[in-house]
Amino acid sequence: MLAWARQIFPLTLFPDELIVEERRIVWFRKKGFWSNEVISIMASDIACVNASSGPFFGHIEIQSLTGGPQIMVNNLHRKDVFKIRSLVEGIALSAREGMKIESSSVETERQNLIRAGSIPQMT
Repeated sequence: MLAWARQIFPLTLFPDELIVEERRIVWFRKKGFWSNEVISIMASDIACVNASSGPFFGHIEIQSLTGGPQIMVNNLHRKDVFKIRSLVEGIALSAREGMKIESSSVETERQNLIRAGSIPQMT
């Protein structure tokens, strides 16, 4: 697992979870008490990633190339939104280019993928 994020509880009664792995993105969508939906998108099927944030919270949207379900999670911590966006872009690029993700350390792998998917900061 490269990253994990959960919606902020007071803002969302049943907080969703988003997990970024080396080959897929998994969204655990809570629909109520004892009711869940699990949606996953393979890294090779990621079409685009949109992220936006305010001063404290952010929103991320991941769309699939296959026209399948899209992942939309709001009320995430601002710092998590941009880290996840960079990781998802990085794993999508590595899947499309056929690059092997080989690292002895998960942290090194995470940093390489964040670097690959990051965008330059605008001033």
